[in-house]
Amino acid sequence: MSSMKQSFWNPEPEEALTRCRAVWQHRGFLPLRDIYEAAAEIAEDNEIETVARRLMLAFDGARPVQAQIDRAARSGNREAEQLGALLRQRGLSHHPCWTISRRRARELEGKLAADPESYLTGLGTTLPYPAVMDDECLAFEGDWARQALDRSLDRLNRFIAARRSDTAILVGNGPSLAKVDLDLLEGQDVYISNYAIRDARLHRLARGVAVSNRFVARQEPHLFQTTPLWKFHPLWLGDVLRDTPETVYLNALGGELFFSQDVTTRIAWHSTVTFFWLQILYAAGYRKVCLIGVDNSYHQQPGAREGDLIEQTALDYNHFDPEYFRGKVWQAADTDRMAKTYRLARSHFEADGREIVNCTIGGNLEVFRRAALSGELSASIAPPIEPDDGARAQNNAAARRDVVRQTAEILLSRARCEGTPAGYALLKSDDPARALHERVQAFVKSLEPPQ
Repeated sequence: MSSMKQSFWNPEPEEALTRCRAVWQHRGFLPLRDIYEAAAEIAEDNEIETVARRLMLAFDGARPVQAQIDRAARSGNREAEQLGALLRQRGLSHHPCWTISRRRARELEGKLAADPESYLTGLGTTLPYPAVMDDECLAFEGDWARQALDRSLDRLNRFIAARRSDTAILVGNGPSLAKVDLDLLEGQDVYISNYAIRDARLHRLARGVAVSNRFVARQEPHLFQTTPLWKFHPLWLGDVLRDTPETVYLNALGGELFFSQDVTTRIAWHSTVTFFWLQILYAAGYRKVCLIGVDNSYHQQPGAREGDLIEQTALDYNHFDPEYFRGKVWQAADTDRMAKTYRLARSHFEADGREIVNCTIGGNLEVFRRAALSGELSASIAPPIEPDDGARAQNNAAARRDVVRQTAEILLSRARCEGTPAGYALLKSDDPARALHERVQAFVKSLEPPQ
């Protein structure tokens, strides 16, 4: 779009995009009139349709947004009717997924976790990509998923090739971020997450943004569509965060905790988007990752468990911007589990002679060495360590155990969700079925790391 009047994907939102976001917040979708008014301001006459299409995808492309458009149209809203008709006419209303039963989704998820590489290779008409979520379970079209991952592999390689330094700055969104001298980030490889993208300066400084939480993605999907940054998302967010030329979808898995050294096959999305990022930055080859704004501290209701939904009506003092989650729904955090992911990341970085340094000002994260950001940016970086055969074999064995452990955890979770098999209590103590059940439980327990 070289002939545009201004840069369309401007980190500092242009007036037209700012108005679009305000309308979207008020209406739940962006009507055609607003789309074309914005496109006319942003583009030259011969590119208005191109820009309008991108605006439609950004603001009205997410599946939940299109459901809102359909509801409004059924209630007689003329603007929603017109928008829905044009989205269908232009092929922008198709979403490559459908709902499936939780039992079926967990069955597919177990197969995916057991052998990710083979499963992804086999994606096609008869083998969909599963997504197990709290509120619904989805199956994504296998052909769409395979093609999306193929495109993402090429983009990931281009992202890695464009790395400018051996040091990355990974920005957390804790309150301490407000104390950081952002001048230090100029010219560095900076990465942000979630709603940090709303901060104009962080947006301008960043090379990439990651979102790995469905609730964050659903509430303002357009924020992550109207940006030139590299975007990293789980593949199962493809119905909410539509594909762009900078989008890298990854096979994100839950279950038992693991750290992926090959994110093209699988990546863990446990507990915090910071852990998601650390695996990506490891794969990108960074020798040092400096954390800022990673406070690892939250004020939330007593007894709140990880994943519990919290409606934030008051100012949000858990983040650098008090408006960060205000008026939104977020999920309770578990800082102990977060620390566990950080310890695992640290072990993988250090095994390869790399380091994660905590440059956060204050906060409660004590897993990593602490240092001032200014000093770390000027310090030398140790050369890579070439592992000996014994260490390499140990790492390979650990990776295999991770896969087995994760598969066992998913199968056990499925069994718990589906309940005890009918008639199980009537089985005799020497019945083979009872013995098998006990062996599975003992096997899963044996995979737990020693305390």
